[in-house]
Amino acid sequence: MKLNFDIDLVYLWCDGSDPEFQRKKLEAFEKTNKSLLNKDGLVNARFVNSDELKYSLRSAEKYAPWIRNIYIVTYEQVPAWLNTKHPKIKIIDHKDIIPQKYLPTFNSNVIEIFLPMIPDLSEHFLYANDDMFFWGDVEKDFFFNENGAPICRVIRRKAKNVHSIYSITINNAYNLVSERFPDKDIKYWPHHGIDGYRRSDFLECLNCFKEEIMETASHTFRDTNDVQRMIVNFYAIAAKGATVKEVARRKWYQKFLPFTEENAYTSCRISKMKQFRGKDFKLFCINDGNKTKDKDRKYMQEMLEEKFPQKSAYEL
Repeated sequence: MKLNFDIDLVYLWCDGSDPEFQRKKLEAFEKTNKSLLNKDGLVNARFVNSDELKYSLRSAEKYAPWIRNIYIVTYEQVPAWLNTKHPKIKIIDHKDIIPQKYLPTFNSNVIEIFLPMIPDLSEHFLYANDDMFFWGDVEKDFFFNENGAPICRVIRRKAKNVHSIYSITINNAYNLVSERFPDKDIKYWPHHGIDGYRRSDFLECLNCFKEEIMETASHTFRDTNDVQRMIVNFYAIAAKGATVKEVARRKWYQKFLPFTEENAYTSCRISKMKQFRGKDFKLFCINDGNKTKDKDRKYMQEMLEEKFPQKSAYEL
């Protein structure tokens, strides 16, 4: 299926090891009502920089060369190795899209709310964290259907543990949309990979749930009252003609099946990634975490260098 519209790619990125970033984070923390903070939103793994973005950009150049522009959303930082003069690369500072009253923020849920405010962002765009990679050739119709609506890759929702802040914020999003559209089946869980969005859907959703979402914007660090970005996926499924593709649960991934729509994607902790070396997927996410050791990050970089040995045009 040939899709003719432009598609941009958006990343969030920070270098949490930068002393100036750490100073600003600590300063913001000291001004926050600590009794309201969820510790999960403060863990260092959320801010660690292991140069994943460099390899993710290599993967985009190799496997999705049709991407129009690449927006890197960051907080007064630029990767030292990045070729900012490349015509596709656009650096977006938080202040360019987030109202001053919500800054500074160290809450990805907040930053994601304001993605559609990126100047000149295409109607159709992909969103990725810097630890997400294109692992094989993909075309536009991997992310959008023939009507231009996003293809939402999700896991069928079963009884979920909603004790982690990540799960709670997704549950908050689920409850809002299911209450608004009680006749729609949105019993899903995110696949935690590169997702497609329509800017107009995103803005419409933000307007539909403005009060709840703007409360999220006021939280400098992750909070159990946050509404996670998955609300836009739920809304697109319930109201905007998005296509649902259920992906396999983790036990399927570990069988290393050849690529199908059902096992197109996998995600793993860095410490578990050895079992996926040399396997074929369309998308791959490598999660840092509290238990990740430096030796694990070193192995990850070796594996990524093996997979993507050639510098991209986005590097100096």
